[in-house]
Amino acid sequence: MIVEQYFIENKWRKETDQNEDGTEYYYYALDIADGFSFISNSDDETFDGEWTVGFFDCSPSMKFDDEEQLDALILIARDGIELGAEEKQEFVDFCLDDITELIKGFATAHKETVEPIRKYNSGMGALLCNGCSTIMATGEEAWSGNRLYCDTCEIETKQ
Repeated sequence: MIVEQYFIENKWRKETDQNEDGTEYYYYALDIADGFSFISNSDDETFDGEWTVGFFDCSPSMKFDDEEQLDALILIARDGIELGAEEKQEFVDFCLDDITELIKGFATAHKETVEPIRKYNSGMGALLCNGCSTIMATGEEAWSGNRLYCDTCEIETKQ
C-alpha cells in the first residue's frame, strides 16, 4: 500500500491543477530521466488514503500500489542514470519497451480480471481506456459501460 506520506518522505514533487469546474486537485511526480517519470493518481482519485503510481505517458498504462515494488523499480531505474546521455536514453527506451511488453502480456492474460476505469469527472462520469487513459465515454454510458480498451489499445493487446 502507498500512502501520501511516502511521497513526502521521498521528496516527490507535488503538482497542483484544476478540474473543469475549478476545484483544485494535486498529485505527485518523480522524474528519473527525460521522458521517464513516475506519476501518482490525484488526491481526488484516492480510496481510503491509498495511492497508486504509474509511468507518465505510458501505453498501456501501469499502476503500482506497493511501496516495496515501487522502491525496487525506482532503484533499478536510477542505477541506469549513471550512464552517459546516449546510453541513458537507450536504457530508458529498453526499460519502457520491456515493461510495455510485460504489461501487454499481463493485460491479455488477465483480461477477465481487469476492471473498467471510471472517474467522477466533476459529476459527469468518465470511462477511461485501461491502456492509454483516453476518455472513451461520459455521462450515463461511463457508469454502465464495460469496455476496457479504446480501439487502438484493443488492437495492441491482441497482437
